[in-house]
Amino acid sequence: MLCKSCRTTIPVERLKALPGARHCASCSNEEPVGCVDIVYHKTGNTIQIMPRAQAQAINKSAKRRGFGSLASMRGGSGSEKPGAYVQPVAMIRRVTVEDFTIAGERVMHFIELGLRERALAEVQDAKKSRLITLTQVRQLNAIVDKFLPTLAREEAV
Repeated sequence: MLCKSCRTTIPVERLKALPGARHCASCSNEEPVGCVDIVYHKTGNTIQIMPRAQAQAINKSAKRRGFGSLASMRGGSGSEKPGAYVQPVAMIRRVTVEDFTIAGERVMHFIELGLRERALAEVQDAKKSRLITLTQVRQLNAIVDKFLPTLAREEAV
């Protein structure tokens, strides 16, 4: 079949793709289109059809490494380096009144037994396991000092 504008032969591939084509690709007044992958999923992708120039610009940016939010737009099974974009996040645990109560009960148990060093060690254990805050550590240490003060000879040593 011949192009209506330039009278050249329209390629068979174009006629298979667009059976109603009456013009060759160079004479066509249709805007060339492109696509951008917008959802990567293991069962299939979703694409967005848009003007070819815009699609090429987005696809080019998506292939760049470390380009903001486009860093995750690579598709496939993930980035080339496993864990390349993973940053460790510290777990922040909020101390509760119940935590302080539990720690205080443990400390009081050793105070009742007269075991000062063991009570202070219990305070430090609660601090290390982040069950209590530094303010609560000072409060429990003050309680231990109030009920089991150090002897004068222990302070001299």
